[in-house]
Amino acid sequence: MLKKLLLLCFFLFCFNQQQAQTVYSRKQLVEDLKTFKDLLVHTNPVLTKHESDSLDQALSKAVKSFPADGATAFEFVDYIKASKIKTGYDDHAGVFLGEQVFPVSEVYFPFPVYMIDDQLLVNTENARIPFGSMILSINGIRTADIVHKLAGYGDRNNFRRYKLSPVFPYVFFKEYGAQHTFTIIYKDRINNLNETTVACAATGLNAIKEAAGSAVFPLNRDHFQGPLKIHTQYFPDSKTYYLQLNSFGNAYQDTYEQTALLLDSVFKDIRLKDARDLILDIRGNGGGMMSIPGLLFSYLTDSVIYEAHYQKMLPVKNIPLDQLKQIDQVSTSSKIDAKKRMYRLYDGFVTKSGVSEKTIRFRRMPSPYRFSGKACLLVNGGTFSAATYFAALFKAYKRGPVIGSTAGGSIKGITAGHTLLYELPNTKIQVLLPAMYITFDESLYHKINEDYIAPDTKISFELEYPYFLKKLDWGINIKTTQ
Repeated sequence: MLKKLLLLCFFLFCFNQQQAQTVYSRKQLVEDLKTFKDLLVHTNPVLTKHESDSLDQALSKAVKSFPADGATAFEFVDYIKASKIKTGYDDHAGVFLGEQVFPVSEVYFPFPVYMIDDQLLVNTENARIPFGSMILSINGIRTADIVHKLAGYGDRNNFRRYKLSPVFPYVFFKEYGAQHTFTIIYKDRINNLNETTVACAATGLNAIKEAAGSAVFPLNRDHFQGPLKIHTQYFPDSKTYYLQLNSFGNAYQDTYEQTALLLDSVFKDIRLKDARDLILDIRGNGGGMMSIPGLLFSYLTDSVIYEAHYQKMLPVKNIPLDQLKQIDQVSTSSKIDAKKRMYRLYDGFVTKSGVSEKTIRFRRMPSPYRFSGKACLLVNGGTFSAATYFAALFKAYKRGPVIGSTAGGSIKGITAGHTLLYELPNTKIQVLLPAMYITFDESLYHKINEDYIAPDTKISFELEYPYFLKKLDWGINIKTTQ
């Protein structure tokens, strides 16, 4: 499935602030664009010849549009965005603009927001507008139109929509330009027919980060523990065990064996407490090791489960090395170091016809500590990558109801695996590109028959919003009170 490269998804907080944005010469911009194109073409394992030619044509048009007197890094990204290139990457790929390209002056939206569906909510008690108020428009632009422009339409863009809230001031500035005053129309509850208008002064770059600390949601941001960032609670009255996993581990820091021991400990505790129901929460889980979803599912099944992961990369000789700064989040010390480390990633791969491929198969035996009671799975737009794959297993084998909103990543093909971080030579814009394309056994796709894992029960805005106003998590409360 083709998707446009996400051009502004995260930000690197470099603290190298400067009042004026650097203007790069046309020659420098052309060099960066050529480098950018080479990275996309030579790293991407799913780009077809036709798509590669189309990308080349689109970026050639972008070159012709560069002004003779140069442009800033911001404007450079705009020229690329205007070319509407398609790359085949999913949202594992991204272009990173560091803080150094943003002005420090007071031109930004001044307080934290939180998204539920298309609704933009005030997410702090430190704003001129009451916490939980629904923002209807900003500077005359309807909130729904803003959300659609910044993060796209519909469930297929749920991951981008989930990621929008914490970076809203930056992307609003990027799309709509500097604002010195924000005229906001809002109402403070669903059935309130009265709308209030208030003018809020813009804030500066440092104040954005300070304001972010006052955000109410997500709740309990610092309570996660261990490699899977686990949080547990037990409710003895309903004999319900709540297990939240905010990650599926980090292959660069954690081991499969460590994770298995951790899950043994958790499911021993579930058995010790004689829990009747299990709430498994992977909302906001951005993924991790692709081997962990099947391992976790072995604690939820009484049957043997078979998995197949089909991995594909371009041959290592094609990977550009000159601008490669990190491999799997570890910095490269030299081009020679980068080349040696790249070759190690191809252990077990077979290269033929210009493609390197590998198949990994698992035979999952039920864990001796498995839970056989009732289970439900909570998902949302932040459920991504390996977490989406777990949701697919949970749904395919009918382990219980899936509740929440559509998961953020597609299951039909994941561009993930090893991640390569490049830096363009002049603008220093960083480009994160996954080197691997991962698909799964056809039997899994036949069982679920959907690209994006949709919930069996969708939690509507009308249901979630009252919990938000009370600063409660619907995921725990709605299940434990039923």
